[in-house]
Amino acid sequence: LEKTILKSNMKYEAQILEAYKKLGFQPRDRQVEAINEIVVSFLDEGITTISLSAPTGTGKSIIGAVCAEVLHQIKNPDTHNNASFLLTGQNVLAQQYADTFADQQNPYSTEFVIVAGANNYECAALSTPTEIQTGEACSIGLFQKTGLTDLIENYCEGCEFKRMKSLRSQSRHLITNYSWYFVDRMYTQM
Repeated sequence: LEKTILKSNMKYEAQILEAYKKLGFQPRDRQVEAINEIVVSFLDEGITTISLSAPTGTGKSIIGAVCAEVLHQIKNPDTHNNASFLLTGQNVLAQQYADTFADQQNPYSTEFVIVAGANNYECAALSTPTEIQTGEACSIGLFQKTGLTDLIENYCEGCEFKRMKSLRSQSRHLITNYSWYFVDRMYTQM
């Protein structure tokens, strides 16, 4: 009887199954029902904050990604970017999440983009063989002001940190750590 009641109340089942297909996953035990409850809470009941507590292995990350896909598709069907922001306490957790969802065949995909803090990217323009500098010491603004276009062309145009930062506003799902996200929000607009 419970399964029949749940199935009859599955208002967003088609969108949920479409999101699973898009992300390349198959729903597991009661995930579709949980996602439907979350989507109904957001869209139909006006709830703005939901906390999902579930045991390890239930697929909380997948549930979160599918919820974000469904909500974004319904609320912003013509917009690719900014479906979700996944913030973690550590880069290793962000990397685990990215490994779960990132398109390994296409490193330039903007579906799931991970951006780490500046100190995780080497700055080739400022590094020497004996001292490695990171993106935290980035001086591209200074290079531009002083007209060092050769330096910019040789080093900054291929900078991995610069490339990843440029993808942040193009990503559908941005994955990063708390500190980078909040510092980035303070100094830039998406």
